[in-house]
Amino acid sequence: MSTHFEQDVLPLFEQTRPAYLAHARRVAAELGRDGRRITIDEVRDAAPPPKGIDPRVMGAVLVRSDWVKVGYANSGRKTCHGRTVAIFRRREAQDGDR
Repeated sequence: MSTHFEQDVLPLFEQTRPAYLAHARRVAAELGRDGRRITIDEVRDAAPPPKGIDPRVMGAVLVRSDWVKVGYANSGRKTCHGRTVAIFRRREAQDGDR
């Protein structure tokens, strides 16, 4: 079931910050090459979001079909207070494991 955030907010981020999203997705692809598992924290470290961005929209970076969620970890970011973030792996690497 989709939420208002998924239906309205993430698409708006796609429309208003396409250059940043493209950059962050390239960074994520590089970080996740060779099947390496990554979190959004690593993407944020390598491609910090523009000032004033709601941190929840960072999910738009890895929400595409070329990534698959493979687990969870506690965030290392101080502002997250150890909350859980998803661990992702490129789908092509996941499919290659079968």
